[in-house]
Amino acid sequence: MRVSILLPFLMLSLYAQHKGGAAVEGKITFISSQNFYVQFESTEGLQTGDTLYVVEKTDTLPGIIIRYLSTRSLAGEKVGKHDAPFTVGQKFIAFPRAKAEEKPVEPTSGLKPRTFLRGATGTKESAHPDEMKWQGRVSLLSASDFTSGAGNESQRWRGSVNLTADNFFVPKLSLTNYMLLSFSGSEWKTVKKSPFNNARVYDLALSYRIDSVSTIWGGRHLNYRMANAGTVDGLQFETSVNSFMLGVVVGSRPSITDNGVDLNLLQVGGYAARIDRNSDGVGMENTLAFLNQTYKSKTDRRFLYLQHSNNFLTKTDIFVSSEVDLYKVESGTGKSALDLTSVYSSVRYTPIRELSLSLSYDARRNVVYYETYKTYLDSLFSNDLLKGLRWNVTCQPFGRVSIGLNGSLQSQMKDSRPSQNYGMFAYFSGLPWIGTDATLNATTLTGSYLKGMTGSLELSKNVLEDMYASIGYRTFQYEYSSSGTKYVQNVLFGNVSFALLHSVMLSLNYEGVYEKSGNGNRLYIDLTKRF
Repeated sequence: MRVSILLPFLMLSLYAQHKGGAAVEGKITFISSQNFYVQFESTEGLQTGDTLYVVEKTDTLPGIIIRYLSTRSLAGEKVGKHDAPFTVGQKFIAFPRAKAEEKPVEPTSGLKPRTFLRGATGTKESAHPDEMKWQGRVSLLSASDFTSGAGNESQRWRGSVNLTADNFFVPKLSLTNYMLLSFSGSEWKTVKKSPFNNARVYDLALSYRIDSVSTIWGGRHLNYRMANAGTVDGLQFETSVNSFMLGVVVGSRPSITDNGVDLNLLQVGGYAARIDRNSDGVGMENTLAFLNQTYKSKTDRRFLYLQHSNNFLTKTDIFVSSEVDLYKVESGTGKSALDLTSVYSSVRYTPIRELSLSLSYDARRNVVYYETYKTYLDSLFSNDLLKGLRWNVTCQPFGRVSIGLNGSLQSQMKDSRPSQNYGMFAYFSGLPWIGTDATLNATTLTGSYLKGMTGSLELSKNVLEDMYASIGYRTFQYEYSSSGTKYVQNVLFGNVSFALLHSVMLSLNYEGVYEKSGNGNRLYIDLTKRF
């Protein structure tokens, strides 16, 4: 359990930095495990390290910190505490900096728009736009588990580095890096001798902006327009022609065993995206991508990826994506095919600010790599279609109260009955007398193998300007259908997060786990440095 908190005074500072330009609106087009991808008509005036804002209730709150930037889109990390998860189609506000030849509008606070250079010594003003600019985060996480009974203690460590350097020694050249080092306490001696055995590099690339419309990447990089292809080791190129974005990818997939470079897994592909919008931001975006993946020069997988989003209907955002496999092996012989592997669609409707409704449908089969997993495929008898339907309703009946209902239905051909989840949450901001925020969650589950429920109550508060604390209770209660065995777990948890220095955050998280078979204690310590 990790909690990432951005200090209130830092949020206000970032907001002041951007108020110099007119607001522009964008929306999320894709969500990965690390970043949120937001599309704009143009990102002119925005820079890495800037903040995107989201409207929640009656407030405009910091939502995303920009980490990667192109001419019409950007990617970034979620910041702050929010009432509900960000979703595809959700809108964000940005405040681009005014052009150099224009006189910027000075905010009422007296702060002037500035270009920032974030370094190890803090944040300072840069008078030269071509100077190297570093942004990033370095963190160290310790997870300790103390279970009742001798010899049941364990500890894991995880270090992560996420860096971006603009004008990396050369103007228009940028460096991006994201990597993890994870190991248990008992592995420390081995890690000291060979640290790369436990390291995972997810991004390590150089990009060069050739001109205002063209960019080339070299190294390990995840291209969000071909996110379903995963990380690519090699070269990528993207350019825009009128309303089209065109790209080419040449390289290899990371090794399936140690995440290293594996030239046996070569791949080549490309994509084309067309963006059509009017002056009000109403329009659509369509993307078609193709990728041919190989293993030792033999076709492993060949597929198309299609993506569509639009907001033609008033206050409605629609998103559809699909994968179509173009290759299969039958009786040991490879042949062309046209098989639908997955379909995902979602609709988000917000008739008024206080009410939001969403519905999504997902149908997919396991992705088959015919050469990489050849031994496994020999024992694979079926690849049933897994279908799922999810819905969510969120409303704000009163100024300080938000209520949500959600549910899902998921089924596979071999299931005796579909899995069903129904849940609710209620969020209360600033409870009377105690001045804390409260979140209540409850979910019921019914499936082929078990049925049960979960529930939780959490109280949270900004104790000081730079300190956040929360405490709560969570329960899990399940019964297995085949044996009638009941499982009950009760959890008490708490968190304290505060600033040690200007840009260093320390987060302490505790969980006390209570079960019939025994009790346990878990302690998580997270130290994060931002610059």
